[in-house]
Amino acid sequence: MMRKFVFVFILIMIAVISLPAADEYLFDVTVGEKTSDSIWIIDKRGGYTYLYNNIDGVTTTAVNTPDGETLRFTTDDDKNNIHMKTERAGNDIFSLGVFKGNSISKTVKSEEGKPLYQYVFVQGGGFALSKEKSQEFAMVRPFDYEVFNMKLEKKGNEIIDVLGKPTETVKVEMRMTGFLSAFWSADFWFRISDGAGVKYRGPQGPPGSPEVNIKLIKETHKE
Repeated sequence: MMRKFVFVFILIMIAVISLPAADEYLFDVTVGEKTSDSIWIIDKRGGYTYLYNNIDGVTTTAVNTPDGETLRFTTDDDKNNIHMKTERAGNDIFSLGVFKGNSISKTVKSEEGKPLYQYVFVQGGGFALSKEKSQEFAMVRPFDYEVFNMKLEKKGNEIIDVLGKPTETVKVEMRMTGFLSAFWSADFWFRISDGAGVKYRGPQGPPGSPEVNIKLIKETHKE
């Protein structure tokens, strides 16, 4: 299995090499009183969507299907000694690597039929533009690599300011499923013209944690 993950990681890095020709989105990210820039690079080719993100020295790469389902992703954070790779095979989600200095090799089950959406802000546009009113999905919790179930639900269209212009968007609410749905929620806004995520508001973690606000501040597109 280690050999397989090394091979997958090499494939991801080969994809990243060509990302300068991909679409780039720069976001302003505010957590409490702290503000940072976060860049997402999105490259759609060969039947897959490749993602690359960097914020505060934490690098994420991912490979998705065209409709947004996560096939595998990596997280690298030198400061906190985190170097993890996660891949889905059927209903098994396997995570392998080092988390805060501790070696981890973990397999968890996801519910059959639920897609894995690890990065909703850059993956949820397909749902936002679809005719579906709600979507349940699986997500890997980043601090213990357990899988939990989430639900997206459309809340209607809104005109908001995007890059200084009034822009029509679809507002989508995300909640946990089951009894926990009453205690945690977050909101996304996806641009109707292309499904791009342009705004986010929600807690950083469990209820009571600082609020995170994200907005698009710059974008460039490959020709």
